[in-house]
Amino acid sequence: MTARDALFLLAMDGKPQSEDVQQAVTGAIDAHRAEVLARDGQAYDGQLAMAVGLIRVLRVVARDHDMTEVRRLLTQHVLDEQAARADNIKPPTPSFFQPGHVYARESHGRRVEFDVRLVDTGPGQSFPTAFGFRQVPESRAPLPYDCDDFTGWDDVTEDGAG
Repeated sequence: MTARDALFLLAMDGKPQSEDVQQAVTGAIDAHRAEVLARDGQAYDGQLAMAVGLIRVLRVVARDHDMTEVRRLLTQHVLDEQAARADNIKPPTPSFFQPGHVYARESHGRRVEFDVRLVDTGPGQSFPTAFGFRQVPESRAPLPYDCDDFTGWDDVTEDGAG
């Protein structure tokens, strides 16, 4: 069992939980992982190991004064690092509405859009609420709307942010 699996089971308290709770726990574990990676200076998993491996090879090659091979290894390292960053750095999937994003879902057989303007936690509340405007096909003007349930909403933001 990995440490991630152990954390997940511990957070679930050994009991079945709703998909929302599972997603929230998974998001928290991912966020913690990102914080740890940021603290140890690695931009992606394995960055330190890759650098150590390169140094070991460069020591051997440099002893022979083969600068062509040193240049080739450094160039290859740059390409490998670019590929690793592209593969491993992905924005985290939000576990709740994000201000400036538009979300959509089907409701009673029709598409509903929710343009989120603000997310806040009310006095005495322990959960966030999103505030914005809801647009339904038969309505000419968007209507004020608030929502504390992220279930079923898809981010359809057009500027590529979602």
